[in-house]
Amino acid sequence: MSRTRFEQYSDLKSVPFKFFWKLRRTAEHAENPANWHENLEIQYCNEGEGYVLLDGQRYEVKKGDLTVANSNSIHFTGTNNEIRFSVIIIDSQFCKDVDIDHTKLLFESVFQDENIVNIFNEIKEVYDSEDPCKT
Repeated sequence: MSRTRFEQYSDLKSVPFKFFWKLRRTAEHAENPANWHENLEIQYCNEGEGYVLLDGQRYEVKKGDLTVANSNSIHFTGTNNEIRFSVIIIDSQFCKDVDIDHTKLLFESVFQDENIVNIFNEIKEVYDSEDPCKT
């Protein structure tokens, strides 16, 4: 992977995270280069299978797997077939404001956790609803 880009999330004002539901990649459709950012990123594999590159280390992922890109970790999600995944990017400033130095925390790269999957699903329900709390 020769291209990388730095992502800055400075527009996280109303909620302390960005949420993307069921992003889709195929072997032919994986145009985004590897990226990094100060924010923590948690991915949930909704469907299919593929891989996540974290600082050059390849991890195979399948439906139900969670992946964490630690602060400033160069990461990329790809597949040889098709994968759909959801992403929560947690605001760095929020972590700092509540005295969590997330830049010194290292999370397990790939794991499964039903509670975190439930949180992804609950956030999706709020995003899909007309709930005024979502803005």
